[in-house]
Amino acid sequence: GSESSDCFPELELIGRHILCKLKGSPLAAKTLGRILRDDLRKSHWNSILENELWELDQETTEILPALRLSYMYLPFHLKRCFSFCAVYPKDKEFEKSHLAEIWAAEGFVKRQGVIPVQDIGCRYFDELLNRSFFQEVQGKYLIHDLLHDMAQKVSEDDCFIVTKKNDFKRIPQNVRHLSVFCSTGINNSSLLSLGQYKKLRTLLCNKGLANKKNPASLMEDWCTEFPRMRVMVCASANELPTSIGNLKHLRYLEIPGACSITSLPVTICRLHNLQVLYVIKCKLESLPSDFSMLVNLWRFESQGFKYGPNMGRYGEHFYGVNVDADSDMRGLGCRLIKNMKQLRGHLEISNIDRLSKDHAAEAELKNKEYLDKLTLQWHHSVVHKNEIKVLPYLQPPTGVKSLLLHYYPGVSPPIWFQPQSLPSLTSVSFLHCQLVDINIGSIGFSSLTDLIIDGCHRLSSLEQLVHPTYLPVIKKIAIMNCQYLISVPTESFGDFRCLEIFKLVACGKINSQGLVAPSLKKLVLGKDTFGPIDQSCGNFTDNIQCCSLTYLFLSSSRLTSIQQQMWNLPALQELRISCCRSLTSIGNSGQVFTSLTSLTIYQCEELSTIDGFLEEKYLPALESITFVWCNKLLSMHAEMFGRFSSLKDLNVCRCSRINWGGLVLPLALQGLNLEACGDISSFIPSCLENLQSLVSLKIRSCSYIKSIPGHLWRTTLSSLQELEIRYCWDLVSIGGADDISEIQNVWIEDCTNLKGIEQPVRIGCFSKKQEPVKTSSNSVWS
Repeated sequence: GSESSDCFPELELIGRHILCKLKGSPLAAKTLGRILRDDLRKSHWNSILENELWELDQETTEILPALRLSYMYLPFHLKRCFSFCAVYPKDKEFEKSHLAEIWAAEGFVKRQGVIPVQDIGCRYFDELLNRSFFQEVQGKYLIHDLLHDMAQKVSEDDCFIVTKKNDFKRIPQNVRHLSVFCSTGINNSSLLSLGQYKKLRTLLCNKGLANKKNPASLMEDWCTEFPRMRVMVCASANELPTSIGNLKHLRYLEIPGACSITSLPVTICRLHNLQVLYVIKCKLESLPSDFSMLVNLWRFESQGFKYGPNMGRYGEHFYGVNVDADSDMRGLGCRLIKNMKQLRGHLEISNIDRLSKDHAAEAELKNKEYLDKLTLQWHHSVVHKNEIKVLPYLQPPTGVKSLLLHYYPGVSPPIWFQPQSLPSLTSVSFLHCQLVDINIGSIGFSSLTDLIIDGCHRLSSLEQLVHPTYLPVIKKIAIMNCQYLISVPTESFGDFRCLEIFKLVACGKINSQGLVAPSLKKLVLGKDTFGPIDQSCGNFTDNIQCCSLTYLFLSSSRLTSIQQQMWNLPALQELRISCCRSLTSIGNSGQVFTSLTSLTIYQCEELSTIDGFLEEKYLPALESITFVWCNKLLSMHAEMFGRFSSLKDLNVCRCSRINWGGLVLPLALQGLNLEACGDISSFIPSCLENLQSLVSLKIRSCSYIKSIPGHLWRTTLSSLQELEIRYCWDLVSIGGADDISEIQNVWIEDCTNLKGIEQPVRIGCFSKKQEPVKTSSNSVWS
């Protein structure tokens, strides 16, 4: 494990005895090592060492005792999930999400509030993976042959695999989970004989029934004889019999191969417990009228049609239907949703450029009165050609609340994008569209609260949309990566009574000279961190009049100085200045920011001094200070830190040229993080004295520091819970192992001259290093 053996000498001795019993097996060391690492009590380790399994005589074909012990000490829910995998053959490549869905269908996954059981199943999988019961190989997962043997051993009465014809005679009478993986020699009579196993809950059959004699009779028999069936996978089939409605407990049904099924029987709507239905290669032409009776259906996929949970462009989860016109040239997906009048949640139609107007008309979108969100997506390389013919048939229902147009090739919005056609619209997104202008007439969207415009490079003006007249209740506006956008009427934002978030990113030609927005709480003005260096946030950073603003993010490669004379930000709590590569100074206007608690300056490579701004009289409430990658920051009169009576966290990282004028820290400091920040040897350890509230101390790549007295850890720094010291090559002493033994989390590594402590030391867990906020994010509003 990663923990230092010096801190657990009794466990080290027990561990060495256990190691001798592993017979040199790396797999046994991994699996059993995790079991030991999860519980560091001496009694737990002794119970494993003294277990009677070690004493059993082991034949060469028997399971290693260490592997049996690893399984025996698994939690019950993980035992069930792992032992079930014995129903699959060796070398089976698992997909985590599919296996989690099957575990959930089997009832192995315990509900936890509103979290989907399939998501909890994925957590179970990750736990087994961390314990080395699965191995990851190129995005898929395998079970080691020895562990597969063990799974079969512990589940020999419940699970069975048929790999040849003679195996049918060896199936246990009480088998619950059965798989048929034969290449030859299987006939109908053999498959029909499975009906005698009345306790069967799982049937995985890799034999297609489409070419069998009278396949409907075989499926009919199975649906009659297996009343307890929960999971059924059959390679292919010609049709599903009406008797499938008898499988009241069925939760998972999959037909992965090509088949000629074009419709589902009406009786499938009786399967109220059905959670997952995969008929991925079936060209379904219609759904039963009562399909909405499948109230527990969590995922359903057929050719060109997907129903279930998905992830949106900005990281938001949605639940609904995806119709892909590119993989569905016959328009079957649109035909399927025709009768889904109760369709709720999210509908996404992609590759619309491949969709004919007749197929689009079959979707009857206007009749989906319960639909909440609609996404219309074209192929990114399409130029204006087919949208005019198709668009009238893609008009959303009047009750839709969210609309997203992705790669829309029209120069103007769809003709139905009008307030009177979409009176309930609360959110709209234009992503990478060819729009030149957005004009909605004289009537505004009375319900619209969220607006996202991203990557619309031909757009030049938003005067006819982003205005209080047209968006009277707007709360959030994000305009990003519109490189030719010139006009955004920010001077009139003062009439937005509800606007709370405004984000303007990588729109370098904006000609606005100021921002007045009394209701605004969060403002992001910046360039795309990963985009062109000259794309920034316009010219109005010096004139910001937002009396309710609590968060301000600035990022601009053009910005050479920040003047605060025209700032009116009395409520500002957090200020982040990031990637301003030309910024040399932050001016001092004499303005006092009475509410500012957090200041972060990140990657401002030309910034040389902040002494005039970083003073307690201007920032009296400051609790957190962070400087990262400010390579030319030369002056730091750090004795002023001691005057910030509310300061709790100080982070100075990768500012290697700092000439410290002193370092005095406030008594209330809780976190101190110093990394590659010049020569601070004159102030360490003296600045650490009297920091009785310090909880976390991290010192990395700090040369010249020679020693830190060991008594500090036990006296002055008695509240310390986290200590990290790495890459301090001149450090000779910090005391001994006994001095730091009371610290909960310790990481000491690569201090080549350090005496008295054997390295590396890794005890406990460490909080992830806080990364500076970037303008790119999975969630556009985060």
